[in-house]
Amino acid sequence: MLMMFGLAALGILIVGGYIGWVATRPATGEEQKAVCALVIDRTSSFQDPTVEERRRSMASAAVEGCRERNARLLMFYFDQASQKLVVLEDEEGEPAFDLWLPTGHKSQVQQRQLDETLERARSVVDVAMKQTPGDARGSDIVSAVRTAAKNLNDRARADGVDERFLIVLTDGLQTTSDLSVQDLAEEASAVEPLLLKAEQLRLVPQLDGTFVNFLGVRTGVNPDGSQLPEFFEANVELFWQGLVERGGGSLCLYEPDATHIPMDC
Repeated sequence: MLMMFGLAALGILIVGGYIGWVATRPATGEEQKAVCALVIDRTSSFQDPTVEERRRSMASAAVEGCRERNARLLMFYFDQASQKLVVLEDEEGEPAFDLWLPTGHKSQVQQRQLDETLERARSVVDVAMKQTPGDARGSDIVSAVRTAAKNLNDRARADGVDERFLIVLTDGLQTTSDLSVQDLAEEASAVEPLLLKAEQLRLVPQLDGTFVNFLGVRTGVNPDGSQLPEFFEANVELFWQGLVERGGGSLCLYEPDATHIPMDC
């Protein structure tokens, strides 16, 4: 009997000692290092069932890449129904996703919390990819980028971090009545007048120090399904390159497809 009491007391001491050790050891975790903003184009020209799954994969890759950057992730989409960029939120109305290991005393609990955040972010991507385009207006990518850049800058300032990534999943075909890449449809078309028009309309995004990635570009098609001319796609790229540079940013990635997202320069 005494032996049983002794073993029980020893067990209590061991458990108590472990609890005390866990409670008093320094908390561990990771620190935020960056802010990411992912913008998803859901306009009609960028909805193609044959490549929709690949675009979903790129958006998910952006989530994983922002995790590697220890970033707070903001996500948005735009279509042709709403005049404004739409903020994507999880089921509880949370618009930001903290993609770094939270501070805590138990590594398994911390990792589970991070995994849950990643899963919530992936679920929000799925919601965005299900949005239909609408037809009320043209594809206003410039305004979407401008608004997303403002949100990105505001969040980075509030968080006290400098590293910023803007990821835009789009075909790059800006087609509004006042600013359209259709002005670049001739082989000899100059890009500078369209950039000047964007400046005059005060549509140049504020991108100082921001690494910008465009994914899904060079994939536009004519109404008959044929690929757009190479010279036209090259002119569109020059437009975006110029717009990003005028905003003080760096266009680090401009590709139809990528697996490692985001990229810095």
